[in-house]
Amino acid sequence: MEPGDHYGFGSVLMEAGNILATAHLQRCLDTWKSLLDDNSHITLDAMFLLSSSYQSFGRDLDALPLQEEVLAKRRELLGPDHLDTLVAMHDLGMSYGEIGRAKEALSLREEVLAKRRKLLGPDHLDTLASMNSLARSYQSYGRKTEALSLREEVLAKRRRLLGPDHLDTMVAIRDLANSYMAIGKLDEALLLREETLAKYNEALGPDHLDTLRAMHNLASSYEAAGRVKEALELQEEMLIKWRKLFGPDHPDALHAMHGLANYYEHFGRVKETLALREEVFDKRTKLLGPEHRDTLDAAHNLLSSYQSLSMPEELRTLARTTLPSYEKFYGFNHGDTVWVRSLLE
Repeated sequence: MEPGDHYGFGSVLMEAGNILATAHLQRCLDTWKSLLDDNSHITLDAMFLLSSSYQSFGRDLDALPLQEEVLAKRRELLGPDHLDTLVAMHDLGMSYGEIGRAKEALSLREEVLAKRRKLLGPDHLDTLASMNSLARSYQSYGRKTEALSLREEVLAKRRRLLGPDHLDTMVAIRDLANSYMAIGKLDEALLLREETLAKYNEALGPDHLDTLRAMHNLASSYEAAGRVKEALELQEEMLIKWRKLFGPDHPDALHAMHGLANYYEHFGRVKETLALREEVFDKRTKLLGPEHRDTLDAAHNLLSSYQSLSMPEELRTLARTTLPSYEKFYGFNHGDTVWVRSLLE
């Protein structure tokens, strides 16, 4: 394949949620680097797309060095206010948020939004994307009212500008539902999530990546509403589809396994819970690294299983192994770090 073929095929695979996308995009980048100057816009575009692929599959630590390099070069070659520079800043802010560098994520997101409002106007689609991204930072800092306000504004504008059934409008509905969940408006969140799943089923089909993610969100709302049996059924259906369509190691398949283990625990299916949690932790450690937020979430659940099942040797071994990662990601005084440390006392 020529590098352009790898680029095009990788783009299609990434859109479809196929993890083979990264291999094609890496070959494309390697080829362009061997043929062109590192500052060539073609090389930078390939680097940017590869980083986006890593990011879409939850591999933010792999995306990060590429994103930082793209941003540095775009600032140098295009200037700090060029629209392509702002796109690079936007994506880097997303990765910072995912790996726990919350302060840097917030700073970048606020800067990008201010510049896009000035350069593009308050109703431009890129401005709305920045508002949505900043809302995620506000949410992570507990600034729930500010996050909610931004998300309500984004949804209203996308409905007006794009229509009620546009995919970006559906994303805004999904994110607003997340804000409603965070402030305890569970009924409102449930209604929005049912609407989102119905729209994704109609627009994209029952097996699309976004449809399956909408199923996961709806299962969470069912659980919060006490409709645990319906939540379990959705999670089991979703996991079968993830494994069949995208493979057992896809980040969202692992996310579905993570959620399904919680439901099994609710129903007292302790052996199935433990098996799923051990598998999720092992695969996330291998795929994402020991310090990724999702790996630490998996470690937390597995530690809880070992504790409840009175498995002291496994509990202490895992706590000792993961404590440095908790300290690095969350800090020494975070509640999760303190809990893991207490398991060794």
